[in-house]
Amino acid sequence: RAPAARRAVARMATSTALRVTAAAATATRGMPSATPMLDAQQGGDTRKELDEPDPREDQRGCFPARPFECCPGIVKTCLPRTVQVVQDATHLVIVLGLLGSVALLIMCIYLFCAGENKHSVGWHKEILIIVAVIPNVMYFCRMVNSYDEAIVVRERAIARKKQVLINEYETLVANIDDMLGKATQSSATLAEAGFESKRRDFIRFLTGIEDKARLFVISRDFDMPKMVREFKAFVSQWLKIFAECSVDPIHRPKYVLEVEELATLTSIAEVCSLVKERLKYAEVQFISQAHDKDMRLLRGFQQTHRRMSVAQGGLPIRGNDIEMCGVRSHNDLSPPAREIMQSSNKNAARTVQPASNNRPPPAGGSFFGLFPCTWFYFGLYGCSTGSVGSERNARTARPRAFECLCMRVVLLSKEHIGLIFGLFVCAALALLIVFGAAIEPFKETKVAYWPVLIPLAFYVWALVVLLIRFEQIDKCQRLEQEINQLIQDKEELAKRREDMVQFWSDMQNLTDIWVCRTTPRLDLMKEVHCALEDFRDAGDMLHALVRTNERVQAMENRLPELPLWRRNSIIDEDTKQKFARDLKAVFAHADQDLPKILCGVNALSEEDRLMSKFARGPALANGVA
Repeated sequence: RAPAARRAVARMATSTALRVTAAAATATRGMPSATPMLDAQQGGDTRKELDEPDPREDQRGCFPARPFECCPGIVKTCLPRTVQVVQDATHLVIVLGLLGSVALLIMCIYLFCAGENKHSVGWHKEILIIVAVIPNVMYFCRMVNSYDEAIVVRERAIARKKQVLINEYETLVANIDDMLGKATQSSATLAEAGFESKRRDFIRFLTGIEDKARLFVISRDFDMPKMVREFKAFVSQWLKIFAECSVDPIHRPKYVLEVEELATLTSIAEVCSLVKERLKYAEVQFISQAHDKDMRLLRGFQQTHRRMSVAQGGLPIRGNDIEMCGVRSHNDLSPPAREIMQSSNKNAARTVQPASNNRPPPAGGSFFGLFPCTWFYFGLYGCSTGSVGSERNARTARPRAFECLCMRVVLLSKEHIGLIFGLFVCAALALLIVFGAAIEPFKETKVAYWPVLIPLAFYVWALVVLLIRFEQIDKCQRLEQEINQLIQDKEELAKRREDMVQFWSDMQNLTDIWVCRTTPRLDLMKEVHCALEDFRDAGDMLHALVRTNERVQAMENRLPELPLWRRNSIIDEDTKQKFARDLKAVFAHADQDLPKILCGVNALSEEDRLMSKFARGPALANGVA
């Protein structure tokens, strides 16, 4: 006995040692890496992949199974791969339900074509079969085709892919936000604000001149037509400069008034009235409008990102936060840019939902905690209906809750409604077949409907399982649709970012035109028309207008062509900035003294290095402004 006992103890010690060794090896594999730098470089995706369950570990019992393995090759060729490999019991039930629905349709066709059934009145059973099967058979096909691996593994893989897309989406949004933040502080934005200020100043000048024209002291020999011509020439010169206040001043200048229109006017009052009316609608806001449009678009993308980030926070979906999309078409999902542009119209159409529809569901789940579905509850409820959830589909108004005394039903999507409807129709069909045969004795001239109950049972079984597990199964479909929508939004956002980069790059290339050429000349014209407002005598004003038009026109004729002022052109930055400084210095110390200003302009035209180097002939003008 002693040797046998020793051998038993030795065997126990050996097995214990083996178990300890295996546990130690497992613990060693589970220990954190000894190279934290490498782990930091790999990032969180590697750790997430380690947390993902291995599909091979989910093999339980006989699943995944291949029930058609013994069939001939031609049969397996006709069957899709997702039908040949059954992943779990739910997948098996869905496949059986699909086969049952096909069998029901075949039997229905046979019953319609059976000559013995001519005594059947109304075809009520056949019609019920069609009504019960047709709404759900395509959904069964899509569900089987998408059920290619275990639900949990597939769900987490889709969620991981979605998180990668959300990160890329967030990067694009951050880049656009940074770009717009820098655009608000750019020289082009400041120049646009200056253009708008000069437009308002010139409107006030025209208003003042229109009032003073009636108070001028005019002698009999005063040349009034010349006065009108010189005033129109001055206004024309200002409008030529203002034409450069455009998003494309080289190819699309901002013409406000054509030469022919100005030539038809015969008095100063008419000139002032017409130009004022045109300038009121010639606001310079092309940069601010583009910035506001991009900001609205950015806010829409940011709202979409926040909504997707919140939905990405956890895999389980509970209670009123659920919104199932089923296998919907992309027409039900609108891009976020379209949502934000129409948000002002939608806000006015929103209605207050009944408070009873937003109450939390029972803690134990539906059916007293027996089944893991969250769309059917027993309890004490009122009689009401309304939309559920904070992110319901604005087009379909689902999920939608219906409460009737002791129960609450939440319709999650059109597929969910089809499943419930099919279940009730199948119940009515089964009752009609069973009790109809019991009430009316079987006649040999009629076809027996009892065989219909076999495929009907498989079909009803699949409907019940799908309704019980609708949230979990349909969540993969919802995630896939969100991924497709996110890909579309990301492509749209990337395209919009390219357009924005191109737009703001063009604005930066035109900044030198506005800052060094247009703005100083508009400032000069403002000082001149402020000085002209002080004249009370018509003769003095005519003399001032003649001298002003001569000096300004001489300077304009000697300015380089407009395309040469673009950034990176043959005129260097220092030369352009020096011209702007010299021109501003002409009127900076003149204190609106018109003779000093005109002398400075004349001196600048003759001595400025920019004008002498790039001098040109008289300016060609197709339009005034």
